Amino acid sequence: METDVPIEPGKKKAGGRGPSVGTTRDRAPGRRISRKKNRGVTTFREPKERALIAMYRHGGKSTYRSLSKVAKELGIPFQQLASLLKAAFKEGMFAITLNLEAERIEIITLEHDVKTRFADKGLRRVTLVHADEAILGELDSDERARLRREVTDAMAAQLASYLDAMVASAAKRARGAGRAGLPAPLFRIGVGPGRTLRALADHLRRTPRPVRTSAVETVASVGYVGLGGNLEANMNARDIAETYGGQFDQIPCVGLPMREEAAVVIQPHQVREGLQKCLTCDVVITGIGPVGAVPDNGNDLPSSKEIEAIRRGGGCLQIGYSVLDAAGRQVPTAYKPIGLSPEDLYRMVHTSGPDGRREVILIAGGDRRRIVPIKVALSAGLVSWLVTDTVTAKSLLDEP
Repeated sequence: METDVPIEPGKKKAGGRGPSVGTTRDRAPGRRISRKKNRGVTTFREPKERALIAMYRHGGKSTYRSLSKVAKELGIPFQQLASLLKAAFKEGMFAITLNLEAERIEIITLEHDVKTRFADKGLRRVTLVHADEAILGELDSDERARLRREVTDAMAAQLASYLDAMVASAAKRARGAGRAGLPAPLFRIGVGPGRTLRALADHLRRTPRPVRTSAVETVASVGYVGLGGNLEANMNARDIAETYGGQFDQIPCVGLPMREEAAVVIQPHQVREGLQKCLTCDVVITGIGPVGAVPDNGNDLPSSKEIEAIRRGGGCLQIGYSVLDAAGRQVPTAYKPIGLSPEDLYRMVHTSGPDGRREVILIAGGDRRRIVPIKVALSAGLVSWLVTDTVTAKSLLDEP
């Protein structure tokens, strides 16, 4: 077996002229480069056994030690130790047992696979919760609603923990700015309408928040449309702001004026200011739904009076009151949504803000009718962070 032999830099070959040992015309003097460095090191069982014991059974106990430390202890190069361990694994001399629940392993694998599938469309992060395969079946309305609520509540809890971390970072930046005598930068969150976002707001209100700061501002990402109760975007945004001790703003106008009236609706200064704030959000959280969602699915987004015409025109999904077809193209409607458009979401996903990348978080799942809309939104590049369930994730990986 060949080994590398250290020599003094610049030393000449004995009895001759030319470059130093271990050099070429393009390589500086130094160690001799062997092309057979690790050839043959994995042939015998004994060195593999020594490597395994030193790495994983040091002192007779289960261990996981540094490769560099073990290599030094055995007196072999780092690369040779890696080759021995790799060969031992292939030959079945040891196995790796993950002490993780099967459900957690599935979630981590699916998160990676979905992110990889849509990475070229701007998807950078996937967060999954477990769901029962029953959500794909034909269920009565009560059972379907129950399963969907379970998944929605789990997604809300999962996303809440990440929001807590974002708010904590915003509070830290604000404190740093205050110590430097600078104005505190606002961390702005855009919040959409619907039952899923309502579930998020309710979870944040029911559970204690680790940080409260005035450095957070939530903004309704669309105007109000008369959904009733607390399903409006401004109500969701207001409640989320209160849980974090932050500020709140909205677009003070109707969200679905007739198309010919839209230019008049956005004229007031307060409306234009609200729209501008939406465009400068660091994070936007939105739901999604099929066109004309049936009541047992939560009816997240409003159905227009021309719903059948929209369907005939290829309408597949609603996001922020905008209607898209299966190719991700916007479908004309008699009304014009006032708020963040699909084009705005796309720009947020694919361009950076003043403080780095911005996030468009889509939280949706627990309902087979939302699988196609989610896939369309991902394929159209409208989402940088997906929060959904394992059953939906598997369906997203199905071809085409």
